[in-house]
Amino acid sequence: AVLYVVIPWFLDLPSMGFLESIVERSLNSPGSRRGKLWWCAIEMIVDRPWFGFGPVGYANFCSPLKIAAHPHNWVLQIFSEWGFFSLFILIVLIVRGLILLRSSKSDLVFYDSRGLLILVGFFGAGFAILVDGLFSGLLVMPVSQLWIVIYLGLAIGWFKGVHEVGGKISR
Repeated sequence: AVLYVVIPWFLDLPSMGFLESIVERSLNSPGSRRGKLWWCAIEMIVDRPWFGFGPVGYANFCSPLKIAAHPHNWVLQIFSEWGFFSLFILIVLIVRGLILLRSSKSDLVFYDSRGLLILVGFFGAGFAILVDGLFSGLLVMPVSQLWIVIYLGLAIGWFKGVHEVGGKISR
């Protein structure tokens, strides 16, 4: 927004169309054709609910759509390619991770505002990853995968640090 709208506006130039194209696309196609992608994934799930079609199965099964090689939804992607059991295990791990992260609040001393802010930041980032993944292809994009792994590494490291030093974050 800064590069495409604010700076041109500041220089009395027209915006570079960034926001206008997003608004136009959203008005013309609110789901950006994701409905077709999601229905194809649902068809896969109905065909093989327990173990799925395997890795890259979505790209093979849904290639006639000629839209995308993944459903732009992490739940549907895991369910359609890996099946119910894998999705269940992943959701259990996510919930367990969030519960553990939440448990670190009790280990933080109530006056450790820095630690509480970091905890809120980790919850916010984790929530953003989960919600963004419901509408984007973050599971298959290498940059997104890298940032998810970095997030997990930082969250796990911070969590262990809080518990090892008895609730006080070492500075």
